[in-house]
Amino acid sequence: MEPKLVLPRSNSTFWVDENTGDKYDRPTSILSAINKPALVPWAANQEREACVEAACILYFEAIRSPDWASTVLSNRDAFVSALMDRLGKAKAHQKEMKLAQDIGSLVHARIENKLLAMVGKPAKALPPVTYTRDQLDAADWATMAFDDLMKKMHVVPERIEERLYSTQFFICGTPDLLAKVDGKTTIVDWKSGKGGVYAEHPLQLACYAKLAIERDWVTDWPAGLIVGLPKSMDRTEPKVKYIPPEEMPGLWQRFLAVRDVARYLQDWEAERKIARAA
Repeated sequence: MEPKLVLPRSNSTFWVDENTGDKYDRPTSILSAINKPALVPWAANQEREACVEAACILYFEAIRSPDWASTVLSNRDAFVSALMDRLGKAKAHQKEMKLAQDIGSLVHARIENKLLAMVGKPAKALPPVTYTRDQLDAADWATMAFDDLMKKMHVVPERIEERLYSTQFFICGTPDLLAKVDGKTTIVDWKSGKGGVYAEHPLQLACYAKLAIERDWVTDWPAGLIVGLPKSMDRTEPKVKYIPPEEMPGLWQRFLAVRDVARYLQDWEAERKIARAA
């Protein structure tokens, strides 16, 4: 029986088979077990900039309203409360990540519709989000970069944003594209993050490649192509990482090793929750 996979909630780290109750991990949630040290200083810098900006706002408000300022600035607790009000409840890096995620969703949707048009399929609705001008400009730039790359590498789409799953490994994910790239069968995944290509991305493609073999999409290991799309004029060319087919089996084994670590961490956290509730 084919699994009937559903997400328990939109941000769930796994799919559930409604027929059996089995959980199917998402490749990206598995790979989140890999430490990302660059995120810590980035988040700290975002918070520092937000604090400086909030302090500047408070300073100019104090100049305009001396009576109010005399009360706020003479009392530490009142000052801290006023500063926190201007910072807001959401952390600065969380706000920045949400903006970036919205851009990434729009870029993915636009590219998917371009590919669907290439194979004669109807377009899908774009994400129901109100975008700023800067977000739209970033999405435009990333989409244009993808268009240029498509022409240079002679990309011929075969399967677009179709779900893959493994009943052997209980994994379920959705590669961006299976295509002929310069005549070779290739799993393609595009990234719209600022950093481009990271260490976990080849492992993600190796997972998709293994699942594609199990689902009979391909008969042998395909190549992989990771495309880090630029989102500003500061960087005009995509960052491209090509993975030859012969490297995929080794990357798949590394993916399985990360999966074991991820599941160990999940079990550890589950035990901690039980202990805290006791």
